[in-house]
Amino acid sequence: MHAVLTKLRLTSRLSGVIARNCNTNIVSTPPRVKISTAEQFFSLFCLGAAIMGPPMYFAPRFKIYANRPT
Repeated sequence: MHAVLTKLRLTSRLSGVIARNCNTNIVSTPPRVKISTAEQFFSLFCLGAAIMGPPMYFAPRFKIYANRPT
């Protein structure tokens, strides 16, 4: 969970860092982003659905494909 939140914060700051490194102009990085509790739960739910969704969908269908005549 901590890694996901850190990645979300770093992604939002990445555009300013790239612009500062590529240009000679001074571009300030955005301030540290505060992620609300609802957004944390939503991102955790999306991550869990992405990991657990496909196995839960395909596992019951293995019997159907195993019993098909070839």
